[in-house]
Amino acid sequence: MTDPDQGYLLNTIQNPRSLKPVYESVNRGNTTEDEIVDDTGLSADAVDEGAKGLLRLGLLDSKDEEYTVRDYTWSTGDEILDFQLTALENLASSLTPPDWGKQAVLHLNYAYLIKEDYQRINDKDEAVRKQMDRWERDTLEYYPTYRGDRLDLNPNKMENWGRLATYLGLLHQYETHEFTVYPDPSLIYHSIKRAHNAAGRTVDGNPVIEVPTYLDWLSNNLLYLPEDTGGVPAILSRSLYQLMNEERIRLAEIGDQGAVAFDRMPTHDRREQSANSIVITS
Repeated sequence: MTDPDQGYLLNTIQNPRSLKPVYESVNRGNTTEDEIVDDTGLSADAVDEGAKGLLRLGLLDSKDEEYTVRDYTWSTGDEILDFQLTALENLASSLTPPDWGKQAVLHLNYAYLIKEDYQRINDKDEAVRKQMDRWERDTLEYYPTYRGDRLDLNPNKMENWGRLATYLGLLHQYETHEFTVYPDPSLIYHSIKRAHNAAGRTVDGNPVIEVPTYLDWLSNNLLYLPEDTGGVPAILSRSLYQLMNEERIRLAEIGDQGAVAFDRMPTHDRREQSANSIVITS
């Protein structure tokens, strides 16, 4: 859980590269900023930004100027994935409409891209940034504040968001300000496994979860989906398609709930025409 009374995520984390090194240093027993500087070789400013960023992400606690880690809530066998998934899950605790938590911005910006079907973005695109902020303000009534004033999504915050979303596996940078928009397939794979543990079943010896059940779990626990999302949005279709290529899942028709639409997904020999369920195969 993140603390809604903390500072604003996109002001605190301007460059996320120090986040995991600082977390690992504290986990090794370095509890003060001076100790972390000595242990990591990072500058004092980088350590300060990393530690405060981890507080916003719900990955550190602080008392009497000493830090302690909060354990990862995921165990995938890959520490980078564990970090990303835990941070995304913690930030999802801010997704409490209509009283959105202060740190909901990471998920809400991404939800706007899902809603408007963006496959690529430029983090300096003024029109996208302003439309995103207007949707959050006017439609969602998201009002993060500082000293009584709303924190608008200005150009610096948008660039900070792009860097953090990339660090957490939601965007993929291919030029200085250009990004493709889709979640790392491994994030989605492990979310499917956890969703199955919570709400899935076994069919013919295989773990299965119905697609609508999975999307509901995902939106409530890890990656917010706009309420008017119909079927599987294109950015998730891309991740699922890659998981089929890797033979980690199948998309099958199971039961009589009817077919689910997978936006922009090409045909695949591991996807049945009227698929409505995800089958975990590895």
